[in-house]
Amino acid sequence: MVLATALLFFSGSLGGEVLAPALAEPSAPTRMFPLSVPVVPVDAPARRVPPDRLVPPVKPTVPADALCPQWWGTARTLGWNEDALLRLDVVMFRESRCLPGVWNKEDPNGGSRGLLQVNGSWTRWLREQGILKVKEDLFDPETNLAAALAIYRYGMDRYEFGWGPWGYRYKDPYRG
Repeated sequence: MVLATALLFFSGSLGGEVLAPALAEPSAPTRMFPLSVPVVPVDAPARRVPPDRLVPPVKPTVPADALCPQWWGTARTLGWNEDALLRLDVVMFRESRCLPGVWNKEDPNGGSRGLLQVNGSWTRWLREQGILKVKEDLFDPETNLAAALAIYRYGMDRYEFGWGPWGYRYKDPYRG
């Protein structure tokens, strides 16, 4: 036997009528009172919910111990792989203390600029790639991260390791 649950609605506070299924015997068809909003009968088949609607999307997070958390979102937007972000964080901190306006004039290859201290020797290649027009563009954090990503990918394609230009000679299993 179907148990019926009575619902009490205060239509005055809701500003209109509320639908409620009519109480009926289990063998009788489900009936509705004439109301303004449709109600799905209890015995109606369930609607399938697409899998992407079942769980809300997970927002990428920044580790609590990140050294340069302010640049993680920009790095992700530009296409840095999640697996490389921990190492990228360490390199940004080591090279510039997370400050985009840092310039190492002492570097013999035209100076190093920006968050990741991109060396002046890369300027021509980065211009050919359409990433920058002049060396000073490397002081812009987005341009610097995009340039570093292009250099990283160049290393990955050529040597299967992208961190060489920043002094890393091996892959650290804990830092990418």
